[in-house]
Amino acid sequence: MIFIFSIFIIVFIIGIRFTGKDFNREYINKESTTIINGLFVVMVFFSHFKQYLTNPNIYDNILSTIMLNIGQLMVTSFLFYSGYGIYESIKNKPNYMKSFFKKRFIPTYLNFFLAMILFVIMNIILKEELSFSKILLSFIGYESIGNSNWYMLATFALYIFIIICFTKNKKMYSIIAFIFLCFLYVTILRKSRPAYFVNTIFCFPVGILYSYYKERIEKYIFNNYFLILIISILSFIISCFIKNYSYSVFTYSICAILFILMIVIISMKIKLKNRIYLFFGKYIFWIYVLQRIPMIFLRGKMNNYLYFFICFVITIIMSITLKYLTDKIYKKIIN
Repeated sequence: MIFIFSIFIIVFIIGIRFTGKDFNREYINKESTTIINGLFVVMVFFSHFKQYLTNPNIYDNILSTIMLNIGQLMVTSFLFYSGYGIYESIKNKPNYMKSFFKKRFIPTYLNFFLAMILFVIMNIILKEELSFSKILLSFIGYESIGNSNWYMLATFALYIFIIICFTKNKKMYSIIAFIFLCFLYVTILRKSRPAYFVNTIFCFPVGILYSYYKERIEKYIFNNYFLILIISILSFIISCFIKNYSYSVFTYSICAILFILMIVIISMKIKLKNRIYLFFGKYIFWIYVLQRIPMIFLRGKMNNYLYFFICFVITIIMSITLKYLTDKIYKKIIN
């Protein structure tokens, strides 16, 4: 598996162009962030795939070690860029919050609801015994019936916090209230759920803060780029050591925030042009929520490399199909 993973990384690197003395002013536009998210959703696929390998070899174990060390950091871009993008829309689109629930929350939940129906069908076919409460809670992401759940629970909570805090205004005290709700969410969930449910959640409000202070942040970084870059890399490395030796939700959260900020700073000096990862990024939701279905169905039925190829192809086909169908449906409903 490490060889296949290396091919994916090489394909991504091929699309990188360094800007030299200039800065990439489009480092955080929709295309650039979609490409970066495309890379990380592929990494999530590898991370989940390794959990279903039945006869791993030494090369599979190398990949497992890499994925284990990256851990939850691979989802930080999803949260950061989502928070950034939403607040950019709040700032620049006067009526954005009036339609947020209808155009953002409802489609996202209905997409997840449809995916969960597929997981219920999968469990029926596999004759898995599941309690009604477990199935019910899986439809909000609190429990799992084979699906990836924590990220969707976090997404729904964050969207609700957005509606609560920003429907009436977009001032700093609204951001403070939003951060407080995130702290409350983490405090409550960490007592009943595993740490990975909450240890990257603060990347979302950091994305909001980045949008709020964007001009000032950019001016400072552009004037002191290499110093800031070195500080960001060293800070991230130090935070990794602290996280490993003194693990807590908040030390991991700091590490996650420093990681995505490092990625953002690095992206200021490169241009990303990669149609393959742009494609993956456009289907990020469906790739994320559907990938476990073929992994579960086909586990142990073939050699690992064929298993990976078929799972990946099926996930992409399912993602394209469901995105096409749901986009058509929502467009008709909204119109």
